[in-house]
Amino acid sequence: MKKVFLSLLGIAAAGAAAGGSVYDFSADTLGGEPQSLSVYKGKVLLIVNTASKCGFTKQYTGLQALYEKYKDRGLVVLGFPANNFMRQEPGTNEEIQQFCSLKFNVTFPLFEKISVKGADIHPLYAWLTSHPNGKKVSWNFNKFLIGRNGELIKRFGSRIAPDSEELTEVIETALNSSAEEGAVVGKAIFSAGCFWDVESAFRTVDGVIDAQVGYTGGTTQTPTYKEVCSGRTGHAEALEITFDPFKISYQDLVELFWRVHNPTQVNRQGPDVGTQYRSAIFFQTLEQKEIAEKSKAALDASGKYKQPVATQIVPAAPFFRAEEVHQRYFEKKGGPLCHFFRDE
Repeated sequence: MKKVFLSLLGIAAAGAAAGGSVYDFSADTLGGEPQSLSVYKGKVLLIVNTASKCGFTKQYTGLQALYEKYKDRGLVVLGFPANNFMRQEPGTNEEIQQFCSLKFNVTFPLFEKISVKGADIHPLYAWLTSHPNGKKVSWNFNKFLIGRNGELIKRFGSRIAPDSEELTEVIETALNSSAEEGAVVGKAIFSAGCFWDVESAFRTVDGVIDAQVGYTGGTTQTPTYKEVCSGRTGHAEALEITFDPFKISYQDLVELFWRVHNPTQVNRQGPDVGTQYRSAIFFQTLEQKEIAEKSKAALDASGKYKQPVATQIVPAAPFFRAEEVHQRYFEKKGGPLCHFFRDE
């Protein structure tokens, strides 16, 4: 394992020299929806060109098992059907979806059929195959492993089975890697009323690396505190949290978010009234969206509040750091909290 660990350090360095990352690319899902691969930030990705009439098609079973084994630790398998080799993927997107679901019970993400070589090669595969750690796709079910920082770690050929020690050992090392070795720190953005209060609640939590107050979700660039307080810019007072996902999970942060304010109040917290004080979770990945939505539904179903939870769950927008006077406000100024609401 130490040998693999040291090899990954060298691979990461080579990848950094290549420039760019997998997050620079987009692809259409089997349902025809455009999707940026940036939604998988912080994940370890196994990108595979698939086919339904190939001798290696049975690897769908192993890929699904690999996904189920490691998904809770951050692995996502991404399937890209391709018809480049002996026309072994002739089906339509609908036929591919049905085939994978019925025959192999595939639940990992699948994308529209693309080309993985030649003049019409998809931009993602142009990057993968020209990367210092990559190689041209030789056949169906080649596998490209991407680290938590979006860089290509290594390519594995078709004959390397999903459950092979050669592949799983590198996956294990990538999943266990620290931030310095390619993992990214987590980011969370919440709005829960006066940002002075919210910042003071999260800053001292174990696993929170940094917390900065600012403005997000509005219509203007670089807003000031005075402009946001006017209610005319549409921004919310918000907190951007940088956290170590090995010490605290996004789920834990969401649970604390519910406790530090009253999420049933609309456009206010206590005496603070206005859209800038709305309750909102600004998700940055599909995983964050799913966690937030499930957590909100559970809170509503718990009967804890008589009124429904009013928290908005919306895509992250540009975050503008607030003026320095507002950073660590209570730490510098002292005094009573504005509306602090906490239910232990």
